[in-house]
This record gives sequence, C-alpha cells and structure tokens, in this order.
Amino acid sequence: VMELKVWVEGVVRVVCGLSLTTSCQDVVIALAKSLGRTGRYLLIVKLRGAERQLVAEDCPLQHLSQLGQLAPEFHFVLRRTGPSRGDGASSGPCPPAHLKRTWTPSPRASPEPRASPVSFPDPHSSTKEEVFRDAGPTVVREAELEDLERRLRQNEADLMLGLRWEEKFQAEVDREEDLQRGLQRLHALMEDHPHQLEELQAHSVQLEQEVQLEGHRLSSRADSRPPEEALRPLKQELRYRWQQGEDLEAAFSGTQRDLQAAEQKLQGRREMIEELNKELRQCKLQQFILQTGAPPPRDPRRPLPQQCWHHGAAEGLDVMKSSTAELK
Repeated sequence: VMELKVWVEGVVRVVCGLSLTTSCQDVVIALAKSLGRTGRYLLIVKLRGAERQLVAEDCPLQHLSQLGQLAPEFHFVLRRTGPSRGDGASSGPCPPAHLKRTWTPSPRASPEPRASPVSFPDPHSSTKEEVFRDAGPTVVREAELEDLERRLRQNEADLMLGLRWEEKFQAEVDREEDLQRGLQRLHALMEDHPHQLEELQAHSVQLEQEVQLEGHRLSSRADSRPPEEALRPLKQELRYRWQQGEDLEAAFSGTQRDLQAAEQKLQGRREMIEELNKELRQCKLQQFILQTGAPPPRDPRRPLPQQCWHHGAAEGLDVMKSSTAELK
C-alpha cells in the first residue's frame, strides 16, 4: 500500500491506500470526495515547467516508478475545469463558505492534509460508472477525451524531447567540466614552464663557463713554454735580487771584521787600564808612607812618587781619551 501527494488549490494532499494499478480516475474520485465538491477535474503532472494531462486509465504510481531519478521532480496537480452537469445556475466555481471552514487545517493538523483512502468497489457488485455516480457526474466528457489523448501524446513527445535536450545539456556540462580541468592543467604547466626555463638558462650559463675554463686550460697546456720576451723581465729581476744579496753579504762580512777588530782594541785598552790601576795603587801606597815619615826603600828604577803620580795620571787620561775616540 502506497500514497500519492497531489497539489490541490496550492495545498499538498496525500491520497493513501494506493497501489501500482490504481487509476487516475480513482485518485480524482477520492480527492473530490475529500473536498466535498462536484465538478469536472483533471489530474496534471508537471516536470520542470512542462505539464501534461493524465487520462482516466493512467496509473500515476506506475509513471513514478518508470521515471527513476526524475521521480522527485514530478508534481501531480488536481485542476478543476468547471461545474458538473447537474449543478444549477446559481452554483459558482467556489464551494460554500461552510465547506471551506470544514477543510481548513487546524494549527495542530498535519501540514499535508490526507484524503480518505481510496475504496475499491467489488467488480462483481458495482462498476466504475456506479462509482462515478456516487461521486457525482463524470470527470471528463467523452468529447474531451480525444482532445486530451491528443494533447497527452503531444505532451509526451515534448517531454521526451525535453529529456533528450536535458541529456544533451548534461553531456555538454560534463564536457565543459572536462575542458575546465584540462585548462587548469595547462595553466599549471604554463606557470611551471618559466621556472624550468630559468633553470635551463642557469644550467646553460654554467656549461658555457665550464667550456671556457676547459678552453683556457687546454690553451695553457698548448702554450706551456712562455716566450723569451715574457722571461726577460723575470731574469733581470732575479739578477738584481742576486746582486743585492751578494752586496748585503759582503757588507755583513766587512762589518763583522770591523767588529772583531774593535773588540781586540777594546781588550787591549782594558788591559792597559788594568795596568794603570795597579801603578796608581802603588803610587798611593808610597805617598802614604811618605806622609807617615817612614820612607820605604827607594827603587832606583822607579821614579819618585810625585813624578809617578803625575806620569801615571797623564798616561791614564791619554788612554781613556783614545779609547773613547775609538769607540765613537
């Protein structure tokens, strides 16, 4: 047992107790009973702005089961096309006010009013015509059925054409997405190419430098012996440095000889000063003896003490002056 949602005057109503074999006219009868209004009704199916009318023998649930993924986009609408044949002239398209109040949903009621379940009469006791007589006059006149069938076929053809265009549109959308992904890959490659180009240029410059260094190395090997003009300044500088070294060595040798001679002279002067100091002490000793009144025995080879003092002092001064001059 299944149910079907139908839009009736802007309100969704649910018809319960249906099956796959429930016809369109059974659904219309159940809705007409729940509304309490007689008249002529059409059950219309809408899909994305397109609509088509269902005939009395169509089964709405079979249509939904055949649509697959498009089933949620289908909407069934009950449309009243006019009064029934038995309605009087005073009866208008709108029902009485007390009927409207009867079917106004309360705040606690479900947002989707439910019609009473469809009752299927026993085929042995009653026919569809009797059911229609119980609900009121027939929903659609015989003259309108042919026109409805023609419009149904046209709507079905339009629907199939729309579905084909929908499939083509989806295929174009998928193709556009593939193109967008390919374009993004191309953009990524284009952004990566400058970096690769810079790396290749740097590698090329490095290879050129290596080639130049290798060329210089090979040319230096080929010209390993420099020309005579390049060696002449070096030879002159070498000779100058050699001569300068010899001059310095000769000057050092001369200075060393002069130093040795000066040391020998200084040693002689030191020995002479030591001898003079001895004579000076001897003279002082003789002077002391003379002052005390005990004259020592005089040596005829030595001069008198006064003469010895003056002679030794004068000779010592001369030696000191000459030594100072030599040292300077």
